[in-house]
Amino acid sequence: MIKNRKISFSDAIEKYCKVKLVTMSMHIVRDKIRKELVEFASFSDMFGTNQISRITINHIKELKSFFITENVPPFRINDKLRLYLDFFEYFKTRGFIDANPVNGISKTIPRPVSKAATHTLIEVLETIHHIKNPYIKQVIEFIYSTKLRPKEVFNLTIGDIDFKNEIIRFKRNWDRRQYECDSIQMPEEVKEFCLKCAQGRDRDEILFPSIQHKRSGKPIVSVRTALDNASYKAGVYPSVTLSSIISPKAQSQHIQV
Repeated sequence: MIKNRKISFSDAIEKYCKVKLVTMSMHIVRDKIRKELVEFASFSDMFGTNQISRITINHIKELKSFFITENVPPFRINDKLRLYLDFFEYFKTRGFIDANPVNGISKTIPRPVSKAATHTLIEVLETIHHIKNPYIKQVIEFIYSTKLRPKEVFNLTIGDIDFKNEIIRFKRNWDRRQYECDSIQMPEEVKEFCLKCAQGRDRDEILFPSIQHKRSGKPIVSVRTALDNASYKAGVYPSVTLSSIISPKAQSQHIQV
């Protein structure tokens, strides 16, 4: 039996979040509730004064289409849909609505055409130029010069640098369990940097000691996030990716400007 079909969507959000405040432990309440309120903001703009019982599957489809046209990443859209599903399910189980309007909405989001490995050399260099953190910039410049993957770069030790033969030895991870040793010719651009790193350091020391989080102890350096932020500052869209930096295509396209 329906309790009250006249509750507005904005009132429902307030009621839902108050319940969340009660049921969640206090150390995670603030961030969690703030995130959900932000997620509901776009929803509230469209349906805030509407009665929650009048929101149908067509409204959810329109909202999903809006997110797609705004180029919201597919995984973000699915996060939103899961949140809305939980929201409406709460009111369905308590008799405020007959059916959950999010049920039946496809979670398959058409992915935008990727521009990975198709950025021009100018776009790549301009993005790298806008990276302000000197440590991350050095890491990305090293990746750009050597074409090694971030995981391979962060595992390099001083002993992997063969200055006599000008070779960089590294471990390539193929199946996540077994590693295969490989090597590349040391690019001219990184020779001076490697020499500086080797001075006064042991062979077993990591070439790029990762910056650790004070509490968790996990690395906090994100190459992809740095590229996203720098691409935004450089006005490059879509963002420059690791594929664009590592792939030879970025070296051969539009070099003459």
